[in-house]
Amino acid sequence: MKNTKNSKDTMKNDARNALKYYGPWLIYLSITAAILARAASGTILWDDKMNVITYPMEALLYLATAFAFYALTLRLRLSCGLALALFLLFPAANDYVFQFRGDPIKPGDLLSLGTAKNVAAGYSLWPIPENLKLVMALSVGAVLLLFTVPPLRIPSADGSESCAAQSPELRLWQMRRRIRLGAAALAIALGGATFCGAAGLPQHWQNSGSLRNGFYMNFFAQVHQLWIKSPDGYSPEAVEAMASIYDTGTGEVAGSDGAVGIDGQKPTIIVIMDESFADFSELGSPLRTDQPVTPFIDSLKENTVRGYALTSVFGGTTANAEWEFLTGHSMAWMPAGSVPYQQYVRDEAYSLVTDLKALGYRCLSMHPFRPDGWNRPAVYEAFGFDYSYFLNDFPHEDVVRSFIGDREMVWKIISIYNELRDQDVFLFGITMQNHGGYDYEGRNYDGPTVHLEGYEGEYPLAEQYLTLLHETDEAVRFLIEYFQRESRPVIIAFFGDHFPQVEEELFEEIHGGSFDTLEEQMQLYSVPYFIWANYDIEEEENALTSLNFLAGDVLKMAGLSLSPYRSYLSDLEETVPAMNVSGYYSRAEQQFLPLDRATGEEATALNDDHLLQYNALFDEEERNGTMFPASNGAVLW
Repeated sequence: MKNTKNSKDTMKNDARNALKYYGPWLIYLSITAAILARAASGTILWDDKMNVITYPMEALLYLATAFAFYALTLRLRLSCGLALALFLLFPAANDYVFQFRGDPIKPGDLLSLGTAKNVAAGYSLWPIPENLKLVMALSVGAVLLLFTVPPLRIPSADGSESCAAQSPELRLWQMRRRIRLGAAALAIALGGATFCGAAGLPQHWQNSGSLRNGFYMNFFAQVHQLWIKSPDGYSPEAVEAMASIYDTGTGEVAGSDGAVGIDGQKPTIIVIMDESFADFSELGSPLRTDQPVTPFIDSLKENTVRGYALTSVFGGTTANAEWEFLTGHSMAWMPAGSVPYQQYVRDEAYSLVTDLKALGYRCLSMHPFRPDGWNRPAVYEAFGFDYSYFLNDFPHEDVVRSFIGDREMVWKIISIYNELRDQDVFLFGITMQNHGGYDYEGRNYDGPTVHLEGYEGEYPLAEQYLTLLHETDEAVRFLIEYFQRESRPVIIAFFGDHFPQVEEELFEEIHGGSFDTLEEQMQLYSVPYFIWANYDIEEEENALTSLNFLAGDVLKMAGLSLSPYRSYLSDLEETVPAMNVSGYYSRAEQQFLPLDRATGEEATALNDDHLLQYNALFDEEERNGTMFPASNGAVLW
């Protein structure tokens, strides 16, 4: 018994001595890791808006990572070094991602690694940002510090009588197993504490979430928001009550005159979501260039409705803008950082395709890029598209930089139209020509032809981008002029998905300062659009809408009867003319407001929209068939 007591005392002393000796060193290293993670993410290290508690939380997360490696290796210095490398990898990647698309890494990005690989090919990792150079230098110093600490000794036996009869190898294995289990338990406890501690952290606009909360805590906070809760007041019965207003049971929509098409003929519907198409002049002062950027598009007036639509993305995540247009749903009611195309689109999902197929349209999609981006093949199948054209369906006759040019996209549209001119066709296309990576130097690009006046080459990314827009303008001119000569009714909708990621300083230069208020931030989330027809429609300038309403506007201008859900959205648009993930435009107050500041009729309308969207996406057992029929249904309204 005495030997056993002595052995336990020895072990306790060893543990206390190890904690006393290695504890301060681990604390110092964890604090260093947390500071370097902030610097690697390209954020400031301290200001009066910093969420102070997240610093020690990220330090604990580093310790959890180090103990996890130690449970595997039982080598303290190696574990701390590996943990430091891994701990800095993701914040550094976040810095690059933000530079590329103006948006930080989000949980949904982990489901789109294939898309990320494709997109990254258009960007350059050089030169290395200054903050990463500093981080790498300081990391080298931290790694060298590891070698000043002696290895942590693992006793080979506890010396007790019960262990005396065991072989040294067995005693060593048992000791190491206990140490591994203890280290793993500590890693799980620390990691779980930091993950749970991230719940409820405030979300911020663009990359300011990583700035205020730290990359890891901000990321964990977004993960918490992926668990979907039903909104207040939700029930299938409440949705059915709303649906009954629009289900007349007569084959016609309440409030519809039953008209189909133009003079009894359904028009061909062409929709083009043009990659990164934006209008800088809407940010404030006029953009000064040595030639007009989009003279033809700017000249469209006859039989044209034009204006600006709110989008919910900036600099990237095209799929969310696409989802809003095709479904009529809004990212306003989705978890921060989510990508519905990858997380929430199920088999036979409702979309604009559902409505048009019910009216007898042949529905086609087109995207001149690889099909593995944003899970599009599966989504397009779920939506019910009859056929989808991807990169290999294009002849590569007009390549701009490393992408299929907008002119080739237009040629393909016209070719398909002529092939199917005797059918009622809906064609939805997403371009690639203007995709980010505006520092391109290589084949199929001779340099900028549009130059900013007064800046003398200060903004080369913007000048390359504006040159690409000028090419888009020529492609649109060819498309419109071709269909002006057609006798069959044709309607063309054209809009951008988000602003490009060019020099942020240019945006502030045009705007005259930073974008501090919601009203100012909405300027960066407003994309130009036009709807043109080769038949008479009522013209309108400077119309305000949002992408979730835009498809319904197209259907109305095409003279088509609206489905129950599209009729509902049309009524919602009368109350709430535009909305996105950040807020909505209030007719009552004549300004943009956060969603949670809505009152009266506007608050009721927004809440009803939230209820309906939850039913469509998350209540599979009680989904309302009137509002959201399956995509393979052929029910006429």
